[in-house]
Amino acid sequence: MKDERNILDVVDLDDKPSKTSSSKKSGKRRNYSHDKDYSTIGPRSHKKKKRKHSHIGLWLAAILITLIALFVVLLIFNKKTIKFSIKDGGVTKVEYGESFDPKSVTAVYTGTIFSFMKKDCTVKQIEGETDFSQLDLGEYPVKFKATYGSESKECSQTILVQDTTGPEITLEGEGYASPGTTYKEEGYTAIDNYDGDVTDKVEVSASEDKVKYTVTDSHGNSTTVERTITYKDVFAPEITLTDGEKVLIQLGDEYKEPGFKAVDDTDGDVTANVKVDGTVDSSKYGTSYITYTVSDSNGNEASVTRMVVVQEFEAPTLTLKGDSSIYLNVGDSFEDPGYSAEDETDGDLTDDVKIGGEVDTSKAGVYMLKYTVQDHSENETTASRYVYVYQAQTEDATKDPGDKVVYLTFDDGPGPYTEQLLDVLDKYNVKATFFVTNQFPDYADMIGEEYDRGHTVALHSYSHAYETIYTSEEAFYTDIAKMNEIIYEQTGQYANILRFPGGTSNTISRHYATGIMASLAESAPKLGFYYTDWNITSGDAGETTDTAVVASNVINGMKYQDVSVVLQHDIKDFSVAAVEEIIQWGLANGYTFLPMDETSPMIHWKANN
Repeated sequence: MKDERNILDVVDLDDKPSKTSSSKKSGKRRNYSHDKDYSTIGPRSHKKKKRKHSHIGLWLAAILITLIALFVVLLIFNKKTIKFSIKDGGVTKVEYGESFDPKSVTAVYTGTIFSFMKKDCTVKQIEGETDFSQLDLGEYPVKFKATYGSESKECSQTILVQDTTGPEITLEGEGYASPGTTYKEEGYTAIDNYDGDVTDKVEVSASEDKVKYTVTDSHGNSTTVERTITYKDVFAPEITLTDGEKVLIQLGDEYKEPGFKAVDDTDGDVTANVKVDGTVDSSKYGTSYITYTVSDSNGNEASVTRMVVVQEFEAPTLTLKGDSSIYLNVGDSFEDPGYSAEDETDGDLTDDVKIGGEVDTSKAGVYMLKYTVQDHSENETTASRYVYVYQAQTEDATKDPGDKVVYLTFDDGPGPYTEQLLDVLDKYNVKATFFVTNQFPDYADMIGEEYDRGHTVALHSYSHAYETIYTSEEAFYTDIAKMNEIIYEQTGQYANILRFPGGTSNTISRHYATGIMASLAESAPKLGFYYTDWNITSGDAGETTDTAVVASNVINGMKYQDVSVVLQHDIKDFSVAAVEEIIQWGLANGYTFLPMDETSPMIHWKANN
């Protein structure tokens, strides 16, 4: 039976329908799937499948083992190391003016094979510059150190600061020119990151419709830009107003047009086409506006405006009641005598008067009150009143500081040689006394310089005009008050030591007022002034112009005086030139040079008028 089944299996497997079979003749298709029984094939087919699956499993196992082995090998050779973001020994280029940030350098702890397995390191700069924001051109070596756990590594780098950028050229304007005209340069600037402003180094070359601008910096970096010229009339005419854009007219006067002119670069004179709008009412204060407008043949319009201000030109009249100079003893009360102000148009302006300054009668000194008033048109008038608060001088007010004392005094300045004199005095640390005037206003600042350098600034005269100051006591003290205000402006202090121009004994004052010098010598101490003459004359007031003679005169005079008050003039160059020799001789012979103050001995000559 077993053999038969096998034969049958063979037959069944090979059995195919015959072309002459009865089924074909009968016209029916035979269904082999249902007619044959393949159940006897099963055992052999399953064995083949098992063998196939067994082979695949072996292959997979082999591949897996190989991969694992390869991975293990790679792990063995995957050495850990620190890698920087920069190349060791490399160069980092930085453009001048830009900055290099050391914090941009990073490092990771990673493998030589598995680079994706990495950890960030701590990086610190250990050598070189740390601030790269303002470095000059050059090479700057730096070194960094990266740390991860117990591992560390160093990396060197050279920071190269260089200038490879050309200057930046900026063109102004839009490059227009009217047809038939030549282009007028509208301006340009050139700024270099290293050289700064290099506008003056720009080379300009022009063709018919282009202008080329080229500039090269100190490191050979060049920049070129081009301007294309468009020939089109885009420029409005230019209107010029006669007498300017602001005109002032007197209240009540009729406004008369000062005139104007309009010129166009294409059409020429277009003054006849100007339209004028606006009116002026000069019967009242105020401001009016006149507008001038004109267009050229291409429709370019220009317009300017003139402001017309109606005002009054005459300033108010300000009158002080009482005297302009008032004398008071310390402790007396002061009451302003009053004032009035009148304006031709605005009327009584007394209530608008402003007073500046204060009077303190508890302290001796000169006080100035300044009165100011303005009218509707801001025309201003000022007036001043001087209040002299004095204290009688006592016998103890002057004393002898000792022997061999020299007071160098200089009259009539400051002038062109005063600063030279101050330098000589500074050289020997000698202080002097300057009886100042306002004869040379351009040198008034030297008064402050004298004071700042430790010298005494004293009063001489504002005008030094004998014909004015010696006409009366009031005239003299008014002149002195003016000078004292200048001293105060320069030093912040009023002076109370004075010297009469020409000295107390002068006789020229007889031409202007009899007995004036005797009166001044008496009133000056009562007003709180300390006046002094001199006991040594240098001869620079007319006797000589020889420096050697001046020095000799002073030195010879000092030999015979315990206390010397020397008269010189710092407006005389030859006299100033003698001072150094005088100081040198005096210091070598034990003399002391001092500036005058209220305690200094005051030399008084007898008044001859």
